[in-house]
Amino acid sequence: MSDTALLGKAAACLGEVSQGCQVLILSEDFTAYTRAVQVARRIMDQMGQHMDFDFRCWNFSELVDPLCSHTATQYAATADMILISTQSAILPLALNDWLDALHLSRFRPVGVLAVILNKPASRPDTDRLVQRMEILAMRLVMDFLPLLPASEETSWQPQYPENWDMMLGRPDIENTRDVDHWGLNE
Repeated sequence: MSDTALLGKAAACLGEVSQGCQVLILSEDFTAYTRAVQVARRIMDQMGQHMDFDFRCWNFSELVDPLCSHTATQYAATADMILISTQSAILPLALNDWLDALHLSRFRPVGVLAVILNKPASRPDTDRLVQRMEILAMRLVMDFLPLLPASEETSWQPQYPENWDMMLGRPDIENTRDVDHWGLNE
C-alpha cells in the first residue's frame, strides 16, 4: 500500500518530500536561530555520518506573510524535526496561529518537536509553554523535546537515586556501615 493511500493525502505532496532528515527551524531572532543551529549540529554529529540533512529556516515574523507561512507549512508537513527556538516563554500571535493550524497539513506520523527556550522565564510561563508544546506534539503525532535553561527555580541539583552506591560499584556498602561507628580513627 502506498504512502498516499495510507495517509490520505495527494500524491503531489509526496513528490516534494526530500531524501534524508528534514529539519525545520523556526526562530524568534538571530540569537535564537544560532542556538537552534547549535542543537541541530549536535544532532548531526550523532547521526550525520549515516544520513543527509535538509534544513529550512523561518523567523517567527515571516509567518505573518501568507506565502512564507504556506511554504513553511508545506515543509513542516513532512519534516522529521521541528525546532522552535525562542527567547521568551510567551510565543507571538503569528507563531501561535501557525502552530494551531499545523495539524491540518501534517501527514508524516513520526518526528520530533523541540522547543528551545534560550532565556530563563518564570515558572508559570515555562510550564504553560511546555504544556502547550506537549499537546501540540501529541496532535502532530511527534515526540516532544523541551530544551530549557536552568533558572533559580529549576537549577540542577544532584539527586542521588536509591541505588546510587550500586551504580558506583559498591553494592554492599549499606550493609557494612555501623551507625554508631564510622571508622574514622581506626
